[in-house]
Amino acid sequence: DAEVLVQIDASPWGLGGALFEAGCAQEYIHDALNDVDEAILQHKIGSSDGQQAFEALAILVMLRAWAPRWQGKRVKLAVKSDSVSALTVLLKFKTVGEAPGVIAREIALDVAASVYVPTLVAHIPGVANTVADVLSRWFAPGGPPQLPPILMKAKLRTCPPRGRDWWRTLRQ
Repeated sequence: DAEVLVQIDASPWGLGGALFEAGCAQEYIHDALNDVDEAILQHKIGSSDGQQAFEALAILVMLRAWAPRWQGKRVKLAVKSDSVSALTVLLKFKTVGEAPGVIAREIALDVAASVYVPTLVAHIPGVANTVADVLSRWFAPGGPPQLPPILMKAKLRTCPPRGRDWWRTLRQ
């Protein structure tokens, strides 16, 4: 079984994550929050009030974006984040609040369809989540930070647009 580690984080402006296989960075994502995210999650971009929702969204976005890398393969998927509430959404598919609840339902559908099934979910202290933290702040005021050296040989993965139709549980 291949071992895949995904480190994920969110800021009030964006989402970030890095994918490692056999200890080597393979891909990374930095993705801005958008108007649809703001409307569905009912939190303003740039406001820390939506941090829990943004953290849960980061997990959903990253795992969906990278799912093709492990579909049809046997992998040990480890997901690490500095957000206990977002990890709880991933593990138990439930949470408190409307915005994280929407995300929990999305994750539950993905897991039920075996798009991804984490074998390890781990909390890491915020100060240790440096790579994903930098990526999540890519769209923060002041411009993008410098790419962490560990990602210099990794590939940037572009996420598909998150319009309303991206949300499976909100389709009519």
